[in-house]
Amino acid sequence: MILKFIKNQRLKKRRSNKKLLKTLYHELGHLFIAILYEDIFQIKLLVIDKKIAQKKSSLDVNGGLSITVSPSILRNFNDSEVFVSMSFGGMCSQNLFFISNEKDISNKIKSFIDSPDENMDNDGGVKDFEDAKPYIIKNAKVLGMDDEDYVKRILKINFDYLSNPEVWNFLERFADEVLQSRKLLFNRQEIFSIFEKIKVSKDKLHSIYLSA
Repeated sequence: MILKFIKNQRLKKRRSNKKLLKTLYHELGHLFIAILYEDIFQIKLLVIDKKIAQKKSSLDVNGGLSITVSPSILRNFNDSEVFVSMSFGGMCSQNLFFISNEKDISNKIKSFIDSPDENMDNDGGVKDFEDAKPYIIKNAKVLGMDDEDYVKRILKINFDYLSNPEVWNFLERFADEVLQSRKLLFNRQEIFSIFEKIKVSKDKLHSIYLSA
């Protein structure tokens, strides 16, 4: 009884830790796109602690999703576009988390897409943008768009996908499993074990993403 009370108090504390939650939802935004394309992204680690992440990457980051990216993104337009989408998935997810309790989030999402620099919380997204920048420039040119409009195109895809009730429900359940575990680092096996536990249908997620 006492141990259960202590465990519940610790879980309550983690669920109220806004910095931890922001990092967690950011990394899950990356993960929930990367998981759809295992031929492009080899998922290795999920880290939601700044000290551990900085030690693993030697970069000033709050957390991280460690992946190996297929060289196909250098030569294949579709693969490089998925890479850009995955890179922006973190910022999209953390901003959805901030507004997830609001009754109508559609106008807020529209404001994120229309003016991301002014309306989105981009904390933690600098490295993501730098990683994606060469592909943003290249892909925008292929489509005959300017860079800004191309970014808005990707943001719309991401927000349509992540804000889908089924997808967001799975993402929240994954987050809850992470919080209950009290762990700050998850290896590949542990990540996929959580997906299995919450019974995520990757085929279903993929179809939602493609229709976004």
